[in-house]
Order: sequence, then C-alpha cells, then structure tokens
Amino acid sequence: MGKQEPFIQAGLFWNRLPEDQKAALIRNLSADLNGVTVPEIKEIMVSHFYAADPDYGTRLATATKLDLAAVKARAAKALEAVKLAAN
Repeated sequence: MGKQEPFIQAGLFWNRLPEDQKAALIRNLSADLNGVTVPEIKEIMVSHFYAADPDYGTRLATATKLDLAAVKARAAKALEAVKLAAN
C-alpha cells in the first residue's frame, strides 16, 4: 500500500470481519468516541472510518449520533486531499 491509500487497510480489515465482530467493534469504538467532548473531532474521526468503508462509517455515525451527511462530506474531503497529495 502506498502513501496515497491511507484508508485501505482499515477497509480491508472491516470487510474481513464476521458480522458479530463488526458489531462488537462498533460498540467498542462508539463507546470511546461518545466520550469525545468536541463534536468536530468526533466527526473527523468517524469520517476516516467512512473513507475506509461506507458501511463502517455509517454504522459508527449512527452509534455516535452524528449527522451522516456531514460525515460523508468530511470523508469526501479527506479522500480528495489524499488524491491531491499523491499527485
């Protein structure tokens, strides 16, 4: 994996997990993220999971009560920044 693919490893990991482990991972991550007191930081973090895999990010956004549209928009910006940095 090159530098231009920073989200791929997390997405590959997510897609290899069985459903029960995905659910456990979302529970554990959301428990920690729900302790974050700065909403923007939580949104940025969840957008990175969305960039790794939309299902991953969607489940985490739901579990952390974030606006999915805002998470998607941040993920798109992050992916675009990665593209620009690679060129």
